[in-house]
Amino acid sequence: MGRKRIGHSIVIMLMFLVIFIGAGSAGAVTLPKNVTGFRKTAVTASTVTLKWNSASYSDGYNIYNSSGKIIKTVKGRTNTTAKIYNLSPATTYKYYIRAYRKVNGKTYRSPNRVCLSITTTPKAVRASIIAMPNRMKISWGRTACSGYRVYRKPAGGSYKCIATVGATAVSYTDKNASAGVKYTYKVRAFATGPAGNSYGSYSNTVTRTAPKAADTMSSSKAKLLNSVTLTPRATGDPELDALVKKIIDSVTTGSMTKAEKLKACYDYLINNFTFGFPDTYYGKYTVYHKNSLDSKIYRNGKDSLFRNKGTCYGFSCAFTILARRLGFKAVIQEGGIVYTDSLEYQQHYWVNIKLGSKWYLFDPQVEQCCKNSAWDGGIRNWCWVSDLYYPDKLYFGSFYEYSNQSWYWNNCGTFAYSGVYKN
Repeated sequence: MGRKRIGHSIVIMLMFLVIFIGAGSAGAVTLPKNVTGFRKTAVTASTVTLKWNSASYSDGYNIYNSSGKIIKTVKGRTNTTAKIYNLSPATTYKYYIRAYRKVNGKTYRSPNRVCLSITTTPKAVRASIIAMPNRMKISWGRTACSGYRVYRKPAGGSYKCIATVGATAVSYTDKNASAGVKYTYKVRAFATGPAGNSYGSYSNTVTRTAPKAADTMSSSKAKLLNSVTLTPRATGDPELDALVKKIIDSVTTGSMTKAEKLKACYDYLINNFTFGFPDTYYGKYTVYHKNSLDSKIYRNGKDSLFRNKGTCYGFSCAFTILARRLGFKAVIQEGGIVYTDSLEYQQHYWVNIKLGSKWYLFDPQVEQCCKNSAWDGGIRNWCWVSDLYYPDKLYFGSFYEYSNQSWYWNNCGTFAYSGVYKN
């Protein structure tokens, strides 16, 4: 009887021992610690780099999206960075992280998950600029964002934000630029998220010298220009015609007269073009006309208008295209100029526009030279095309229709013109 009791006692003790050992084994698994320091170290329009502090007792980390799905597993306790790809620009994402540990094929996770919200940056935009008297217009292409910031730097100065505009804006007009000062502008988009603004990369920089006030046109000259019946004419190149429309829309308004619109386009070239030979043609010109000279004008004009650069021929092609789009009958004159003091001859191109029964000379490239104080040799004294210098003469000069090898003297007595039409 005593032996049976002893046997039962042993069995009971063994059962308790098994239960105790089993319970002790389960309790011996130490859960990984909660992750700390979950943060972003870099963010772009399509990626984000995440970092955190290592968690004790962990074998790795799981990163979850806002729906609770594991989107990234990082193995190793000391591996504490991850990069997420293929994100959308200017979009807010929410991520969670938990440390994990594997014991005997079973996964144990840290008690709490840590949350982080990030907003991807907008894509960078490309900026352009149009300088006009009393204002500078900076434009850019639209991108997904919450808004844009415009920065300006005067020559020798530093950048300052001069405007913050909304997401639908595609331009900003700076009306506080001082005439004669060279300014550089840049733009960047931003996206607003829970943690504040996320800024995209800066655009390209654009630089112009703020123009002086435009010359005043007399009423008699305006009357002649306004008397013309306009017949607008496009080039037939969709890319070029779109740019021409953009330029005209930027420098003119619906309330302007014919004369004011033509002068605005003329001033656009003077204020925004630089003189120089193009390295290559811009893009590919695919529209050809029966008149091969028109094809050449449009090809060279396209290059000059997209690059804001050209020789006297580029200036002339560009102005011919703009004037024709407004409806004026414009042709290019090929010939030369003679410096009457030295009798030196130089090949030159300019534009003639028919007003009534006469043709009148328009030469934006030479006028730009005349107004540029950096030019040597007193070239500013050679200007004949502006009311500012010759208020008693027709705006842009007063010349009858040219014929081959006929000479026409300018008002200053410095140049003589010769040439034949190229239209």
